[in-house]
Amino acid sequence: MKSVVALSLLCFSLVIAAPAAAQTPLPESGSGGTGTKGAPTAAKIDWKRFHLTLRNSCDRPVSVVRHSKMPAGMSWVTRGWTNLQAGQERRINLLTNNTIYYLYATTADGKTVWSGKGKQGSIDKFINMRRFTRIASEPVEGKDWKLVSLFRRQYKKGQHDDTVNFQCK
Repeated sequence: MKSVVALSLLCFSLVIAAPAAAQTPLPESGSGGTGTKGAPTAAKIDWKRFHLTLRNSCDRPVSVVRHSKMPAGMSWVTRGWTNLQAGQERRINLLTNNTIYYLYATTADGKTVWSGKGKQGSIDKFINMRRFTRIASEPVEGKDWKLVSLFRRQYKKGQHDDTVNFQCK
């Protein structure tokens, strides 16, 4: 988490601190321009704000892990846990240039699990049983980590809202 914050602050301070003469106009969106040494410019990255609604239709609390791509071509990040009481829903904002994301969820008692095991497009990721944020490129260190399968979701073309409904059987 510290490295994400530090990188974000560094990028922000470089943009703010650069003298006006050193800043060149960005190409129009979609023109495929690149900045210094081939790095993508903000116009090429085309950040978008996506909204994800997590809905707990269970009669028990549900906890959710999400895995999504960070903006500006950064790494993928896995975050846990978003806790939902029975009947609760929570809207999450994702700033990214990628329409694909992954989820894993479990009830508090562990009797119901929503995973990607055996599903096409699923991925395996390490999660921690405590609240965590893990950048994909960082090593797994410490205890309480376990490998689970996350199921794949994708925003429909032209859509920026998605709802995932967790129902107990």
